[in-house]
Amino acid sequence: MNTLEIIHKENYSIVRMKRGKVNAINHEMVRELSIVFEEMEEASSIKGVILTGQPHYFSAGLDLIELIRYNEEEINDFFRAFGELYDQLLRFPKPFISAITGHSPAGGCVLAITSDNRYMAEGEKYRIGLNEVAVNIQISQGLIDAYAFWLGEGLANRYILEGKLLLGPEALAAGLVDD
Repeated sequence: MNTLEIIHKENYSIVRMKRGKVNAINHEMVRELSIVFEEMEEASSIKGVILTGQPHYFSAGLDLIELIRYNEEEINDFFRAFGELYDQLLRFPKPFISAITGHSPAGGCVLAITSDNRYMAEGEKYRIGLNEVAVNIQISQGLIDAYAFWLGEGLANRYILEGKLLLGPEALAAGLVDD
């Protein structure tokens, strides 16, 4: 694995994103996450999974610098794979926690909201949220619905349209993180 570190404990595993300083999501990371979560689902000895990042960054979202260089086929393949990973994580049948180690905008938030529980690092500077609309990226109705599941429909729609990134205490008050 080039973008992930897997730490096996007695009956659970920690999947740490390890791609540069900010864990920007590219096609390789999407493929590796999909493979790892499939293996974790099939392993009877693994009772749960924690997805985490590095200090100060859970994931800064999609690696736009890399994605801009993809041709049309590559970008379509990437977004198809990212959507499939999102669905795979939503359906993951074992306890699944996101330990949000810092900033988690856009694609990082997409990964986090698929988990059963989200615990965010303390710090007034860390932000989480879906700011895709603010940078002119369309998001699916399924993603909007998942965001609304945690925040409520009104708040989710308002924050998505504003491109609002929430500070930790705001995310806690809105129900986006559990602690």
